[in-house]
Amino acid sequence: MDILKITYIPAYIGVFTIISAMLNVFLFKYLGIKSKRARREDGISSFDTIVRNLSSADNTMRLASAIMLRRFLNRNVQKSNFFLYQESANVISSMLKILPTGIFQKTLADGLAYTTDLSNMDLQKTNLQDVYLGRKDNMKINVASTDFYLADLSYALLENLSGNAIFYRSILFCTQIKNSDLSGCSFRNADLTRARFKNVILKDADFTGALPIPKEIKEKLANGRYMGEGLVTTGQDVVSYKNIFFSMPSVMEKSEELLTKDFKSFLESKGYNVHYYIRDDYPCYVQFF
Repeated sequence: MDILKITYIPAYIGVFTIISAMLNVFLFKYLGIKSKRARREDGISSFDTIVRNLSSADNTMRLASAIMLRRFLNRNVQKSNFFLYQESANVISSMLKILPTGIFQKTLADGLAYTTDLSNMDLQKTNLQDVYLGRKDNMKINVASTDFYLADLSYALLENLSGNAIFYRSILFCTQIKNSDLSGCSFRNADLTRARFKNVILKDADFTGALPIPKEIKEKLANGRYMGEGLVTTGQDVVSYKNIFFSMPSVMEKSEELLTKDFKSFLESKGYNVHYYIRDDYPCYVQFF
């Protein structure tokens, strides 16, 4: 009897192998379910196409590609295909080193807000003007050792960041930094002209050579380092609740862009909060509250 059982085992294994093979064919071929390898290859192919289209002569194609690149910057891709995640961030960083300020530059740069980890990323000399770098879901973006050396962050909004980023010689003109923990950050020789900090932890941050340093920070410096505890908010004496909203065209000449920024600076110097909106920012029902 035992001999019969042993004899039938190879037969059972053979039947099981055939059924498994048939099931795989059914799932992958007829139901369109792809293997992990096939999904990875599709992702690489899609990434290559998007990157090529970023240099298209068609402005619409370029903008669409800048938006589509964001799909590779979420946490799921970071875990399942770190190569594509990292390469997407590198593509954005590289292009921002040469792009002039404008809609395409901002659309591409805003993609960085779709990640939760920019640690050790090279953002040297990048054009991050007007960018929103932060998380609206209150999750923190890790910027530990992220290099913003000579990066232009004018008019940018940095929110929910965490880590000892390097803002050495960065341009932070009219930059707003909110709800972040930037303990140990380097702001050495940074341009802090009219920069605002709101609910920011700056313990042991280095402001050596930075100008002009907000008085709320300057009064607690020792050898260039911030020695205060708790949250820091600056510029409370000039905070205004007067808001002006601008509807921006999708395309502007460089001269128009510079004129707009000059006008924005003038209004802000008068105590107004200036908000720019492009078509993609409009609420669904075309009404501001």
